[in-house]
Amino acid sequence: MSVETVRDVMELARKVHHHVARDLDTRFTVEGQERIRMLLAYLSDHEAKLEKVIEQSEADAAGGALDTWLTDYLNNAPTLKHLAEPLDFRSDDADVLVMRVLELHEHLIGLYQHLAEKAPTPAVAELLGALQELERHEAMRMARDVGRMSEL
Repeated sequence: MSVETVRDVMELARKVHHHVARDLDTRFTVEGQERIRMLLAYLSDHEAKLEKVIEQSEADAAGGALDTWLTDYLNNAPTLKHLAEPLDFRSDDADVLVMRVLELHEHLIGLYQHLAEKAPTPAVAELLGALQELERHEAMRMARDVGRMSEL
């Protein structure tokens, strides 16, 4: 997928969340490890919800902001290549799975932050900043909820 505009960045984020949710869904067959199955179900659901929130944000955003070209800034984006690589969810270690999902969120946060700092207009900076805060908030929420699940 070629990423050139704000709309493309949002589409990439949606697709990343979609693929992670789908990949985690396929791991529900972990036999005899109820904690991991619960964790995978939670993470998958969380990623699917994030996909929908980003989709709604894209629908609500101003067309001019979405169509803003970012190719000059994307070439230097340090985290973009990490988002194109598939995550490996083959581990049966719950902590490893959570770490991989949280790393993905950190890459998205870094991408949004990088682009918001370089945004050519205040509207684009505001949109990317809102996406960055969404990812940051959801990563913290996920870490908190997973921590609570670990206490069970």
